[in-house]
Amino acid sequence: MRTSVIAAILICLIAGTLSAQPPEGMGNRRPMERLERFKKIRMVEALNLDEETGLKLVSRYTKHRERMKELEEERLAVVERLEALVQLCAERRGTVADPRLKAILDDIDLRAQVELAKLGRAS
Repeated sequence: MRTSVIAAILICLIAGTLSAQPPEGMGNRRPMERLERFKKIRMVEALNLDEETGLKLVSRYTKHRERMKELEEERLAVVERLEALVQLCAERRGTVADPRLKAILDDIDLRAQVELAKLGRAS
């Protein structure tokens, strides 16, 4: 059972490497895909799983990696919005005459700066 899983995975790996050139626009994605496949194979082997359990693990692992990628993209978007907010506060601070509004802008700016500092992206 285990050898058939390993053989099937190896066939998939070998078939993937037989193409002479990657499709246009693939760039460096191909080696990363192969590395991910190799990691999955090694995981199944190291844990000594049967075929069914190995497939479940690989499926969950793939979903987890996709979700982590989505979360990283969301995190980067939030950081960009925070940086834009800091920039906007800096631009508007000089044009505001109302001291209460200026204090609110200062508070927003400070909070955004603190969050950026936590992320190591202080400006």
